[in-house]
Amino acid sequence: MFAQHTEFEIVGETNDAMTLLANVREERVDAVVVLTDEPDRQQPGVVSHLLAEYPDLTVLAVLPSGAANIAQRCTLLRTVTAKAPTALASALRDAVKNPCEPPADELSE
Repeated sequence: MFAQHTEFEIVGETNDAMTLLANVREERVDAVVVLTDEPDRQQPGVVSHLLAEYPDLTVLAVLPSGAANIAQRCTLLRTVTAKAPTALASALRDAVKNPCEPPADELSE
């Protein structure tokens, strides 16, 4: 998803929540991308746990449909309407650069 976006460094991939938490702790990352199958929850459990432990972290939670939310410790939850990988990368980049600030405009495909 982010391989063509050179400003992002992929430091690991895992299907296990405990490994994810350990990797975040070890790598001290700015952002995490979580693929989730919990469409009726705005924040999957692992996202809530990550934000509680790492308040400066930005988490992009992507559903199988391509819909996504960007979560940060602040009360702002950004809904990303675009499904294209380039738009998701742009939304994540904006959220990391401007945490807890609403986007200037809504992203769409």
